[in-house]
Amino acid sequence: MNTLSVVLSCIIPFVHFSAFIIYYRAVARGQSTLYTAMWVLTIVSSILNGVTYLAMTRSLVMSATPVTNAVAVCGVLIIGWRYRKFRPFQTLDWVVLGIGSVVIGLWITSGNASYANLLLQLALMLAIIPAYAGVWQGERENPWPWALWSVSHIINLSILFMLWNDSYNAFVSPILYIIANTGMVMLIMRRRS
Repeated sequence: MNTLSVVLSCIIPFVHFSAFIIYYRAVARGQSTLYTAMWVLTIVSSILNGVTYLAMTRSLVMSATPVTNAVAVCGVLIIGWRYRKFRPFQTLDWVVLGIGSVVIGLWITSGNASYANLLLQLALMLAIIPAYAGVWQGERENPWPWALWSVSHIINLSILFMLWNDSYNAFVSPILYIIANTGMVMLIMRRRS
């Protein structure tokens, strides 16, 4: 393990938590919408993702982002309850939550950390659909948390390249998160213009 990868893995929690602090404040101020189904599925999936990613890579350094994310998303529940900012469930939310629950169920029955982690990536990508739909329909969203989440996953991806261990599965999570979060930033900016 090289020193740069350790330093970068220490930067990830700072960037990631900074994004969540901005998000928490934006939700509390009504500048972002707390998509209930997205966050319920994200909380469950992120905790499982952190555990399975750590089991799959066997490296806390390589798992810095998923583990940090698992801790930080729990704060979303606190903010939602504190400020009563959860958006009511809509049809799309129920569909995404149902499909995500099936995927999580498949994870529980698989017993294989790599397979489970790949299934969880599907659940996490499904979870963002209500947020994309909400932004597309004109709901308010702050782009900064999404941009910072992208940065933390780019740093995580660079660590994976530095610590390459012939595991292509380890690249799936950060690549999908970079695409999803950067896509959200682009959608927010497009809807603002």
